[in-house]
Amino acid sequence: MAQTYRVGCECGRLSPEPGGGATSDAGDDGADAGSGTTGDSGTDGGNDAGPSADAGSDGGEDAGAAADAGADAGTDGGTDAGTGADGGTDAGNPPDSGAGDGGATTVPAFVRGAFQASSNVASVSVTLTPTGSGNLLVVGSGTYQNARTITGMTDNAGNTYVSANAPSTLTSSPTNKVEIWYAANSLAGATSLTVTYSGLTKCNVWLAEYSGADTVSPLDVVGTVSDAPSTNTPAAPAVTPTTSASVIFSVADVSSSVSGLQTGSPFTAMQILNGNDAAYYIANTAGSYGAIWDDPTFGPYCSSTAAFKPAP
Repeated sequence: MAQTYRVGCECGRLSPEPGGGATSDAGDDGADAGSGTTGDSGTDGGNDAGPSADAGSDGGEDAGAAADAGADAGTDGGTDAGTGADGGTDAGNPPDSGAGDGGATTVPAFVRGAFQASSNVASVSVTLTPTGSGNLLVVGSGTYQNARTITGMTDNAGNTYVSANAPSTLTSSPTNKVEIWYAANSLAGATSLTVTYSGLTKCNVWLAEYSGADTVSPLDVVGTVSDAPSTNTPAAPAVTPTTSASVIFSVADVSSSVSGLQTGSPFTAMQILNGNDAAYYIANTAGSYGAIWDDPTFGPYCSSTAAFKPAP
């Protein structure tokens, strides 16, 4: 039977926390909206995560003692201070070996994330912890109260971003629009992402970086839902990856406000921004996946999901 799952991020860089948290916690430390700081569990030195650090990308599976072949390396964690309203977190979750995952040789891992919310702008800049080399950069965008289309996306390392061609819209007043873009085989050292829109708008942007993804053609499948009816459980469209060990990335833009991921969700929330959210899951088994949120205020929404392939 297909499996469907759901999710909850404001300006900052973040690390993952499995489950349905209302904010984008990364590992042990939560990222409050606009706080500018989050906990790193990657390779940033600092408070040591220990050999049994939780492997966030594996839905909370313990990476300690290398219990399964290719368990997470358990690199040192640290606390990475954010910059102003753009704090964020690194969460280096090294990949599992892929044993038992349908022959996948690599399991992608969340490295770090960032997010930014802005109002009445035609472009927005997101501050990043320097990106790594050869990684996948996935960007989710939501414009609201005046839906706009992304006309360009650049960073200061020269990475090439392309649309996943998964736009979704909410045409009731106010109008909302969701898009997902990505850059494959990243160049190292990007510290600023700029997203340009077709006109003035209010916008939310989330960026997530993953290691272990296909460096040539990472996009697998996408799904969209537009003008979804009012509900207390807005669900991103579920997609069925063609490979195991896939990165699933969902974004939802609601007319009301989500409070977080649905309880029991295997997805990791990024950060709730103006009542909207992005979330991701690294799926190691076959199935259909999409984030689901809780919306206590009951409203219509639009949402998009994209799945990305692991490195062969």
